[in-house]
Amino acid sequence: MWAKVKAGDSELRVRELLGEPRYVYESDSSPANYYVEGYGRKERPISGRVLIYFGSFDLILYVYIDPLGRVEEMVTATS
Repeated sequence: MWAKVKAGDSELRVRELLGEPRYVYESDSSPANYYVEGYGRKERPISGRVLIYFGSFDLILYVYIDPLGRVEEMVTATS
């Protein structure tokens, strides 16, 4: 399902495809280290919000949403 999410998709579409994320962090209220411990990551700031999903086989997906509510980047990592 993760492959169906594309840059430019709305946050609503992401949630329709993937369901509710495990974690959601907003740019103005997230902790400095919002990454999930034990998993790889791409360090970057949150411009709008980030939705964090867990998958099978020790995968994690960070979906970065811009201030207009569109996907700007997806980052998949392993533990």
